[in-house]
Amino acid sequence: MSEITSPFSIPCRPGYCLFLTVAAVSVLSIGCQQKSETPTTAEPPPLPTISEETFPVEMRTWPTLIRTQGSLIADEVVVVGTRVEGLVDQVHVDLGDRVTAGQPLVTLR
Repeated sequence: MSEITSPFSIPCRPGYCLFLTVAAVSVLSIGCQQKSETPTTAEPPPLPTISEETFPVEMRTWPTLIRTQGSLIADEVVVVGTRVEGLVDQVHVDLGDRVTAGQPLVTLR
């Protein structure tokens, strides 16, 4: 008979290679079988009981005033100037006051 060269370059006879292949597949398939040893009707162990302090839920009023700290940045800035010269005698508004058109801001000397 002629010899067949395996992929590993080891000469082997056709019957011998077939025998080795069947033997290897048999051994591998036997090793893959698993038998279930745990009973399927066993109940799981009980869960542990945890005791913690709880509080009842109750309705409360939410404070309407919340004190916080931060910075305010104006959306708009206006530069105020005069058409006449003079020294400021009296200031009628303060920083952050709302003003209307025509309202006097300052009085000049």
